[in-house]
Amino acid sequence: MAYSQEHSFPIVFCAAGAPVTAQFMYPGWVAMTANEVQITMPVKCRLANMSGNHRVAAGGGLAVAYTVRVNAVASAATITITDPATEAEWEGQVDIAANDEISVTAVSANVGATVDVTVALRFLIWM
Repeated sequence: MAYSQEHSFPIVFCAAGAPVTAQFMYPGWVAMTANEVQITMPVKCRLANMSGNHRVAAGGGLAVAYTVRVNAVASAATITITDPATEAEWEGQVDIAANDEISVTAVSANVGATVDVTVALRFLIWM
């Protein structure tokens, strides 16, 4: 058995607006929230890629850090998008057991612009 490059699935988180301090993202397109939003993973899998995109730069040299959390603990999957950049990518390995819960947090020091963010995660399935 191994992780399969051919058997993978995405989860996409999108939010309108600008993160203020620490907030969590929902899957799909919903405003960010101060409450952690967790997704229960149905199968054993490996997070292999994380990419993020701001519709516009944050402005003022500000940065927004996005981190995948597993069972409410920060993982190694983190990207930071710092003005004037509008995108970032992470590749690595974060193993996730069936029934683990994942979430995505956004941390910033009050972004001045409405950045409208998309964070995409790609998981490989254990086959």
